[in-house]
Amino acid sequence: MLRMKHPIKPRKKIKRGVKMKIDFDQEFSNPRTGEKFEVYDDKVEVQNGQPVVMERKKSVLTLRRAAIDSLLGSFKDEDNLKGEEKIKRHKIAMKIAPGGRQTLTLDEVAKVKELINKNYGGSLVYPQAVEMFEEAGESVENGDGDEDVELV
Repeated sequence: MLRMKHPIKPRKKIKRGVKMKIDFDQEFSNPRTGEKFEVYDDKVEVQNGQPVVMERKKSVLTLRRAAIDSLLGSFKDEDNLKGEEKIKRHKIAMKIAPGGRQTLTLDEVAKVKELINKNYGGSLVYPQAVEMFEEAGESVENGDGDEDVELV
């Protein structure tokens, strides 16, 4: 049995092969102030060879945005990332793109969490993302495997 320990609270046990339904519309907030994290959506055009911000809109950082930005981002330690991995990440991002409640496998959840940690290295976004995944609350079994796995 594979077990990963967490010093704060016990993890949910989920059978291998189980898919999870996760609400990707959940919003991130500052735990001290309760204020929502704001991000900018820029419309950029190239003029005279230089990028120019044509329009700037504020929006709230959601799990959807954090996951997609992380899946489609490029990282310094991944200069030689294989095409297969890029395609895998793109497919996960496309599952998440509609927002709302989407179904992911445990492997997909693990990949999203790994990349959110890499993309948002501070201590505000990643811990909240982990809690959002853990509190998904709804799982859909597909019945293969009976080894218990605890979510990280």
